Parts: sequence; C-alpha cells; structure tokens
Amino acid sequence: MRIIREGIQAAQQVVRFDCSRCHAMFEATAKEVTFVADFRDGDYLSIACPTCKDTCTRAAPQGFVSW
Repeated sequence: MRIIREGIQAAQQVVRFDCSRCHAMFEATAKEVTFVADFRDGDYLSIACPTCKDTCTRAAPQGFVSW
C-alpha cells in the first residue's frame, strides 16, 4: 500500500471556538465537541465554554469526523 496523503485522525482534529457571551477564544478536539446533524440549517458543533459555561456553536467543517 502506498499513502498518497496523510489524513487527520479524529483525535487530532482541532476546532476553534469564540464565545459570544464572555468573548473567550478556545480550541477543542473532535472528541470534546458534540456533533449535531441538522438537515435544514446545516450540521454544527456544540461545546460548553470553559470560562462561562455558555453553549458555543459553530458550523461543522466539511468532512468533519466526530468519532
């Protein structure tokens, strides 16, 4: 087998969030976020802000793997 391009494993995927409540900026791995499938408005990621505990969301990147 010959690898053409290395992929990113789910545990290595990092997503950046900006909290709209306390304006904290933080990064989370794929294992830490919750993937929400929404056929109408588009899939998104959800996580609690580590500072204020408010729910932060953002659109799921194309090809995001949550497992």
